Amino acid sequence: MQVCISGFLLPFTPTDILQLLLNGLMSGAILAAPAIGFTAIYAVLRFPNFAVASHATTGAFAGYVANATLHLPLLPSAIVAFLAAGIVGIGTDAVVLRPLRRSGLVTATIGSVALTVALVFVNLLPVNPYFDAVLADWRQGRYLHFNGLAHWLAWIWPYAALVWLAYVVEQAWLRRRVKRA
Repeated sequence: MQVCISGFLLPFTPTDILQLLLNGLMSGAILAAPAIGFTAIYAVLRFPNFAVASHATTGAFAGYVANATLHLPLLPSAIVAFLAAGIVGIGTDAVVLRPLRRSGLVTATIGSVALTVALVFVNLLPVNPYFDAVLADWRQGRYLHFNGLAHWLAWIWPYAALVWLAYVVEQAWLRRRVKRA
């Protein structure tokens, strides 16, 4: 059976159209959650926090791990996803963005973009391809593994860079204030 819309025959059945409609609604819901979060943060804090997308991605990955690896049902996995995104969002706001907001809108926005880039790079850091081969041949004290150190540095350097950036911006602001006085 074909559907006729405005005199045109479409090769879709009513079931296909219903499925397309549901797919569109699901895609819209997936995009609406971060958009509402971005809008709410901007309305309250008056600065655009571009790291909202990274927080949503972190939550989505946590929900996937809870569902696929821990075999939790859909609702508990969704709760895990929202909790993970909220914890990461609150943590990065407290550690990185709140100190930068005192320096001004531009500094906080640049810090937000840098935080997004940092979270993307941390998620793209490859796993050590030699880990399985080394682990199979490992004896106590024979190998030193620096993969954990590399992951630790990948997590730390963006925050250290943001602290340094905040310090440099604050020092420049203080020098301008002293020259004006």
